[in-house]
Amino acid sequence: MLRKYVEFIVRFRVAVIILIALITVFIGSRIKDLRVEVDPDKNLPQSHPYVVAQNQIDKIFGGRNLVVIGVIPKDGDIFQTNVLEKIMRITQRINEIPGAIKTNTFSIAARKAKDIKGTEEGMVVRRLMESVPQTKEGLEELRKKIYSNPLFINSIISKDGKAAQIIADFNFNKELKGYPDIEKRIKEIVSHEEDSTVRIHLNGSSIALSWLSAYSQKMGKLFLLAIIVIAVVLFMIFGTFQGMFLPLLTAIISVLWGLGIMGLLHVPMDPFNATTPILILAIAAGHSVQILKRYYEEYAILGDNKLSVIESTSRIGIVMITAGLIAAAAFLSLITFETMSIRNFGIFTAIGILNTIVIEMTFIPALRAVWRPPKNRETKEGFFIAPLNKTLHTLGHLITNGQSKTILTSAIIITAIVAGGGYLLEIDNSLKSNFRESTRLIEDDKIMNAHLGGTNSLNLFVEGGKPDDMKRPDVLKAIEGLQVYLEKEFPDVGKTLSFVDFIKKMNQAMNNDDPAFNTVPDSQDLIAQYLFVYSMSGDPGDFDSYVDYNYQKANLLTFCKTDSTAFTDKIIAAVDRYAADNFPDDISVTPAGFLAMADALNHVMVHGKIRNILQIIGIVFGIGSIVLGSPLGGFFIILPLLISVVFNFGVMGYAGVALSIPTSMISAMAVGIGADYSIYYIYRLREEMGNHNNLFQAITKTMMTSGKAINFIAISIALGYLMLPLSGFGMHIKLGTLVALAMIVSSLTAITVLPALIAIFKPKFALKPIMFNQKISSSL
Repeated sequence: MLRKYVEFIVRFRVAVIILIALITVFIGSRIKDLRVEVDPDKNLPQSHPYVVAQNQIDKIFGGRNLVVIGVIPKDGDIFQTNVLEKIMRITQRINEIPGAIKTNTFSIAARKAKDIKGTEEGMVVRRLMESVPQTKEGLEELRKKIYSNPLFINSIISKDGKAAQIIADFNFNKELKGYPDIEKRIKEIVSHEEDSTVRIHLNGSSIALSWLSAYSQKMGKLFLLAIIVIAVVLFMIFGTFQGMFLPLLTAIISVLWGLGIMGLLHVPMDPFNATTPILILAIAAGHSVQILKRYYEEYAILGDNKLSVIESTSRIGIVMITAGLIAAAAFLSLITFETMSIRNFGIFTAIGILNTIVIEMTFIPALRAVWRPPKNRETKEGFFIAPLNKTLHTLGHLITNGQSKTILTSAIIITAIVAGGGYLLEIDNSLKSNFRESTRLIEDDKIMNAHLGGTNSLNLFVEGGKPDDMKRPDVLKAIEGLQVYLEKEFPDVGKTLSFVDFIKKMNQAMNNDDPAFNTVPDSQDLIAQYLFVYSMSGDPGDFDSYVDYNYQKANLLTFCKTDSTAFTDKIIAAVDRYAADNFPDDISVTPAGFLAMADALNHVMVHGKIRNILQIIGIVFGIGSIVLGSPLGGFFIILPLLISVVFNFGVMGYAGVALSIPTSMISAMAVGIGADYSIYYIYRLREEMGNHNNLFQAITKTMMTSGKAINFIAISIALGYLMLPLSGFGMHIKLGTLVALAMIVSSLTAITVLPALIAIFKPKFALKPIMFNQKISSSL
């Protein structure tokens, strides 16, 4: 059946080539509709409590897309007229940006920054800096106003007065479509203010995510570099232009189709899947190498180009289809996940694999049939193959001469030792840790964290059961206690802000500005009176960032000096304990904000990817068992995958690399790719059993054919992925090195442990021969 199909393709080769070319042009043209989307929130299940809390905060308070801007004079402190004028202009221009949440803009010059003073009549509320002081006396008065209110210290001004901060928040709209747009607009503003007198630093979640987007855009260059490296490897393997060109052509068309189909279906790419084109490139090149290697074998025997195309495609095509369908089915199973990134990863990779099957079973045999046959010198292997041949021959000799148990024992011992590293593995993720210390983002982050409260935000959503619960003294004192607890117990918590800070300042103002009264009043009625008096001279939106209109829900802002999810786990656990012990039973406290979202995303992605690995292994095992007619056959197929996963986690543990979003993706990739090695090896072994009817001869022959091709594929994929670390981005460095490790481990397991097990146990599924009949049509 398959042979007749291939004969049909070869007979109508020109028509097939034209058809595939037209399809490629059409699908490739849809790449323009593909977009890279940096929106971590879309990867979170909406039922997650942090997401539910954040969605409420967005509606009530805002605070999702924060930017912090540090203004640091090169000489002296910020109490200089020219420096304050810069802060004033930056603040005003930020509020002019479409999408800026004006009530959340906070700085010395912001409208919501108020000086609360007691008077004989009660209290008066004025803007902290209505206009920039022009005299020494005016500057000194401003200094006193600022330092009389603890709310401002480490939030908008440093303790020593040598740094000021502007906090801004944005909603996306037609002009601000993403984080790069926010960063661009902010940079346009501050570029006019930075000069020889001040340094201006940018940070916050929006800036960090904009940098992530920029690194994701670099994948195009790395993809081209991976193509070049794989091309060099293929030329070294085959020693010919044809041997280099055909696998690359398959790989490139597969990627073009994959990207085009994603664009056609309006399925976005995200930073976590931006490296998937390299994965498809490697998989496609690997399958193509297997068929091309077989073509050269058949041509050496038959000496006829078209007959060799038919024979090689017919014999190995079924293996490629089987391996490809198993891998595609495994990846497609990921659409069951609620996490968008995992779904897109599964869809994109499966599409790429299916594309490879279609191209290798249509376009490549048709093209190979019209291409001139290789010359004698071109059928010879590349110049670096001799050492590999010697190694494979020695390995085959060891396996077939009683050393299988030694090989298997050695593999078990090494795997057990490496597996010990898994106990050292920790779950942690930090977006900023992926950037080099020398980048402007990290330099700014360090400077701002050293001077002020922190560039990373954690929101604590405090919710009561009825209106005016946030006026209750017991609730306000619990919030105050939580603020004190966090700032005392966690050095990386640099500042907390809440509605309570305003109430305490009002109480002080109403008691002759005595600092001893910077406390929460014991009477709810008194608190209500303070708020009424405040409203007579304050602005209605002064509390919009901290408490809702009905005083039922509050927002406690926590600024931290690290974005580590391990740190976030600790602080959230501490908040939960404190809330359980100190808050009234009818009041809930739920984490939200950038750090909580990152923490939730990390746990969802890491746990999802682990489930993803198990799911792929399960599907590969199930389909492999059906195809080989034996559950033991399914186990033999997944064995290299299991060992590569153990090696990945073990090496990560020993190297101190945390299990995070990018590193959890690596094992999923390795599992999807590694199954091919076992399938190709077992099928070729069964074919050689039909030729020799002797297991040891079949193993030796398989080692020198399929075993060699497996090494070619692993080397190509490993070197292709090792181009990723050149980006300098931590996520790419880990991804590139660990995928390369997984490929080497999977391929070595397939040519050592797998044949050793077969030699020892002689399973029936592996000994069942595959017979081919050469009945070739002459009308080609």
